[in-house]
Amino acid sequence: MVASPLVDGDQLITLVGGNENSLVVSFDKATGKERWRALQDTAVGYAPPVIFDFGGRRQLIMWHPEAISSLDPSSGELIWQIPSRVRAGAVNRDSSQI
Repeated sequence: MVASPLVDGDQLITLVGGNENSLVVSFDKATGKERWRALQDTAVGYAPPVIFDFGGRRQLIMWHPEAISSLDPSSGELIWQIPSRVRAGAVNRDSSQI
């Protein structure tokens, strides 16, 4: 893993991968207990999770090798997704092609 985890309140959000719907996983930062998991991809990528406020709604933005995805940071629920395949295993695509 090269993407930094994200601490958001009492949770730690990080890229995990490996199993179905486990590209990104939220853990309780005090206990390590899993809170939620989301997204499926063939690779993890290198872009760290980030949170932005769009239209009054907090969104966890994940840029991974198959898409750019927005999740609800409290539940992992998918808000929107734009397919965007990269040409290599890293997330390093020319943004003008998105």
